[in-house]
Amino acid sequence: MRLPLSVILYSVKEGLSEVPEEAEKTFFYGRPSFYREETPAEGLILYEGTGRVPVERADARSVWLCGWGSVGAFAGERLPGRGSVFLLKEGYSMGWACNCLHQLFDRWEQWERETQQMVIRRAPLGEYLEAASRLSGKPLSVMNREYRLVALSSGWNELEKAGLEVRAVGERLPVEVVNVFKTDPLYLQVAERREPFLYPSNVALPVQVLCTNLFYGDIYCARVVMFEYGEEIHPWDFYLMEKLTEYLELVYMAGDELPGEVRKAGDFLQRLLDGESLKRSELLELYALEGWKAEDQYQLVVLQVSDQDIANWTLEYFRYELMKEFPYCLTAEREERIVMVLNLARASAAPGSFRQDFALFIREGNFRAGYSNLFHGLEQLEVYYRQAGIALRYGSRNNEMIWQHFFDHHALDYFLDKGSEEIPPEQMCASELQVLLEYDRRNHTELYRTLRVYLENRQNAVKTAKDLYIQRGTLLYRLARIQKLTRLDFEKYERLLYVGLSYLMADREKDRR
Repeated sequence: MRLPLSVILYSVKEGLSEVPEEAEKTFFYGRPSFYREETPAEGLILYEGTGRVPVERADARSVWLCGWGSVGAFAGERLPGRGSVFLLKEGYSMGWACNCLHQLFDRWEQWERETQQMVIRRAPLGEYLEAASRLSGKPLSVMNREYRLVALSSGWNELEKAGLEVRAVGERLPVEVVNVFKTDPLYLQVAERREPFLYPSNVALPVQVLCTNLFYGDIYCARVVMFEYGEEIHPWDFYLMEKLTEYLELVYMAGDELPGEVRKAGDFLQRLLDGESLKRSELLELYALEGWKAEDQYQLVVLQVSDQDIANWTLEYFRYELMKEFPYCLTAEREERIVMVLNLARASAAPGSFRQDFALFIREGNFRAGYSNLFHGLEQLEVYYRQAGIALRYGSRNNEMIWQHFFDHHALDYFLDKGSEEIPPEQMCASELQVLLEYDRRNHTELYRTLRVYLENRQNAVKTAKDLYIQRGTLLYRLARIQKLTRLDFEKYERLLYVGLSYLMADREKDRR
């Protein structure tokens, strides 16, 4: 086995007269050998002499570890074409240095053998972490991109005392902790890092941690975390995390820990959202998987997430948090949004209030929600997905301060927009309105407004006259005038409905201008 110079020097730093701030990382060295005149001076060399260090016999990559009293070069200085020289302090023997270095290689070689055997027998991730923890003396964890703890090593007692909330394997981090990470600019910056990096302590982390990302090809899968414990993070730990990552990515490549936990019911749900018609047997299986019935009442909810959620891969996390918090729902991911199918029959039977609890979940996660109309059966799920999306789009456009939007509150706006897609709104409006507008312009009257108030009051003459501040007789005169000019029949419901919608369409077009 060969180790980087940074790790080698760290093992004997106690006895070095001078330790470089950053040792050479490019070159790797095997076990040390004592200098002999008859052999080439290369690799990691132990020099016991008290005279001049014979660096002229060494190659450019050699490292000399010399006893106290050696002369001819400065400790830590890299000599062009001659390698590097490091001196021991007075009182530290070459025998001590030799023992330290051999113990170092013994430990690393043992770890590598153990880890290679784990790969062969497809050991669980926890065993990899446990072996690495024994080598580093620090606890480790693996957290996947859905913020679920995949594996943990031992050694957490002191960290729990320091304020770190340790979750069990398989559990996800609390929502408040995830929110801290997803709003931290540093968390996003390091998401694509391929080399180990330090992450400072914060509200969620009482200690500094050393992290490295795991990738499945080019896809970020998980993060290995080493917690600063007892002593500071040092070069040894950086190299260990590099090597550990290589092995753990083999585990992911084998498919044992691929990201995304897929439930069969979720597969059915995804197909329905795609507009696919399921066989009757598949629908029955879907109901059976969840303990639902076709006659149950359902509602579909679309959650709009923030850009931070998309960037930090928290959609999967919140999907499973929803199903844990509200076991009477199914979730899917679609168009960078969370889709939630809610069984209202089961929700009403569950303890607590779904509406209140869900509103709290939305607020804490900084989401916006669009709700479909209520329905029975899941066959037309794609239609209700579109409804919820329309509610979200129109609701957010009309009032950004409201977090929950319902389709039936915005269906009319959608209807009016669709009605004027091919024909301009002014040409879609009932001809009666144009007649009244032109008449009012020429004669300085208010017939246009009169008809509107009359229709809004459901043809109640008394209330209309009161709202317009006119006598009932004046109102009846105006209505007669309107009928004469437009030939509008107040007994034809469909025509009156068209006229009423035209007023709304005209208002919307005026607001746009």
